[in-house]
Amino acid sequence: MTHKKTLHIEIRALWFATSILSSLWFLYWIFYDVYVWNKELTQVRLQNYVGLIIFIALAILGTQLEKTGISEKLSLI
Repeated sequence: MTHKKTLHIEIRALWFATSILSSLWFLYWIFYDVYVWNKELTQVRLQNYVGLIIFIALAILGTQLEKTGISEKLSLI
């Protein structure tokens, strides 16, 4: 049982690390376009905004899965 709990924590940490790093990647390109290319926020590539929103949503989803207990059920499979 302890091994499953440790595995669950490792998966959750990997989930958040991936979400945060990906969010930082898209945020970097947004700032790059704004500061280096002197673009307005409305001129930045739409893909960067979409990617940022998706990975922030995935990080939030990870916390909600933890609260509902769904992630524990998924780790049993």
